[in-house]
Amino acid sequence: MPDTSKTVIAALQDRYIRQAGVDSNTSQDTLVEFLREIPHDQLIGGGLLADLIQSAHPDWRLTDEDKAVLIAVDDCNKMVFRLSDLEAEAEQRIFEIIPELACQILLNPGIPIDLPEFSILEVLDLMVNCTVGSSDDLVRAGEQLMKKLNEVVSVVRAEETDYKDLEKDLQAFLDKEQVRVQKVEERLAASETGQLRSQRSKKSRLRR
Repeated sequence: MPDTSKTVIAALQDRYIRQAGVDSNTSQDTLVEFLREIPHDQLIGGGLLADLIQSAHPDWRLTDEDKAVLIAVDDCNKMVFRLSDLEAEAEQRIFEIIPELACQILLNPGIPIDLPEFSILEVLDLMVNCTVGSSDDLVRAGEQLMKKLNEVVSVVRAEETDYKDLEKDLQAFLDKEQVRVQKVEERLAASETGQLRSQRSKKSRLRR
């Protein structure tokens, strides 16, 4: 295990594991396989990965290292959604790739420190920042975003994801949508300004 990964694991254990556990009976490969096969319906509405594992396999005993990673992912997950003002549908899409995030960190604990140029973390950052205005005139933007996020979830939950291609594709979509939404907002503002001028003109004529 690289030094960075060892440092991360040691820090997580110090933060989340208060007492050393008994000998484990579940390998990391088994844990990763379970996380990647969690059915979609079990991820609806969020929930903690640790709780899902405990519910499905109460007899599993994980290593302290793996437990620390899972608890950390759950903890960060809760903090992100508490601090971020995301629409419910967008939150759900992000919930659905949290298991893969856990897998990535289990397999390479140094990711949060090393920050590779293209990774699931970068994709998650883009997804979290995909907030859409609630204006009724921007409904199409929300629909297009949800459609795109569905595609992202499908790609992330597939094996051998190319995060470079995925991140570039998502960024290109967001850039394009931002330009389109900005134009819609400008047209709305121009329309409202025109209506206001018209109202003022009518009031001015009535006063004469």
